[in-house]
Amino acid sequence: MTRARHSNGRTRHAAAPGRQREMPAGVLLIACGATFLGFLDSAIVTLAYSAIAARFPAAGSELTWIVSGYAASFAALLATAGRLADTLGHRRVLIWGVAGFALASATCAVASSTGVLIGARVVQGAAAALLLPTALSALLVDLAPPAAGRAIRAWAATGALAAAIGPTVGAVLVDVWGWRSLFVINLPICAVLLIGVLVAIPASTPHRRGAPDVPGALLLCGGIGAVVAAITEGHDWGYSAPLTLTLFVAGVLAAAGAVWRSRSHERPALEVRLWRNHAYALSNAVNACLGCAMFAVLLATPQFLQLVWRMNLLTAAGCIGLLGVSAMVSAAVCGRGGGARWLCTAGMGLVAAGCLVFATGAVGPNRNWMLWSLLAVVLGAGVGVTVTGLSMVTAATVPATSIGAGLGMGLTARQTGGALGVAVLSAMLSTSTRQQFLATLHHLFLVIALIVATSAAVSAAMVIPARRPGRDTIGTST
Repeated sequence: MTRARHSNGRTRHAAAPGRQREMPAGVLLIACGATFLGFLDSAIVTLAYSAIAARFPAAGSELTWIVSGYAASFAALLATAGRLADTLGHRRVLIWGVAGFALASATCAVASSTGVLIGARVVQGAAAALLLPTALSALLVDLAPPAAGRAIRAWAATGALAAAIGPTVGAVLVDVWGWRSLFVINLPICAVLLIGVLVAIPASTPHRRGAPDVPGALLLCGGIGAVVAAITEGHDWGYSAPLTLTLFVAGVLAAAGAVWRSRSHERPALEVRLWRNHAYALSNAVNACLGCAMFAVLLATPQFLQLVWRMNLLTAAGCIGLLGVSAMVSAAVCGRGGGARWLCTAGMGLVAAGCLVFATGAVGPNRNWMLWSLLAVVLGAGVGVTVTGLSMVTAATVPATSIGAGLGMGLTARQTGGALGVAVLSAMLSTSTRQQFLATLHHLFLVIALIVATSAAVSAAMVIPARRPGRDTIGTST
């Protein structure tokens, strides 16, 4: 072992060439904590929408931006955040992310107008984008393959845990202390996380020096944000409305400009070279399909439980939490004996099967707890297995120096697919009566089942090349 000195004056042990370190417990806790924070806030705020709408009754449809604004900025900055982490160092970007998330949460908690609340939610989504890919890439860099597999399972299980307890936590907080408590609860978590980052994450030298392509990053952020906004709000504005079409076309052109700049830029905003590996490129497509299914299911099922099965908020939140528990358990245990490609294939197959059963009308107006429990377990397990498999594909096909960018691009694909899923949900579930709602819900699950089944076939086509020792190029394992 050799010794290396940090920029803050502390000395740490550096692995000798050709050797890989074991999983550090402190960095694992930071990665899981950052992931938990980002996904928890996304999961619980949707439950508070009606309470927030009651506080700002004059806001009307403008208030939907407390959800879509967070999603748009989150998706728009994920790829750029991963690139920043690879360039500027994990510790610095994590500090920015935690501090920004805490400041935005505090602003949301005291917001007295919809403009302030929506603006703070946009900043909160951007801060969450800094956290997720950076935290996992800080953990995975230079890990030995067995330790990397354990780290990925723990990270995926943490995200699933946030999804599992998020609905219940949100329902209890709103019921007891009101919707502002949803943002106050983030502050102590951010404080603990910030201390952990300062203690556990080394202030190491960045992989690359110099800032990434700023014009390319702006084009990418603006393009993805515009496309997500057009998809999310198109059902209210009208998909053929001039504003929707203009926003969508402008977003596509801006994103295409970012891709074009990134093809030859020395420090690109988007690591398009990673797509040269076909397995990684296909995993991005699968990520988009998974996001489409996840977001649509997680938003449609609470409406079904409350409107059709007449459940109160707390009971419905507990039922939704069963999906998250199943995802958490499956993410924690899978991957010990199977390859990443087959994990993705099996996981998406489970999601498609669960959606298909729902689409057949087996889940009707009469409560069937046994069937619901079975479907929740199947859908949750499918998501957990797929998320773990996709993370393993990234770790196996992206070099260590670009792991943050690779993870960020995958999460960007998932969030963008999620926006499409929300748009499909909004367009199909625009009816108000109970019978019409149930009929269109079955059609929605049929559409999702077809999309997910196609992505399962795509997953089976992924070929992950074997690692070539001594090379840090596309196709090698971290």
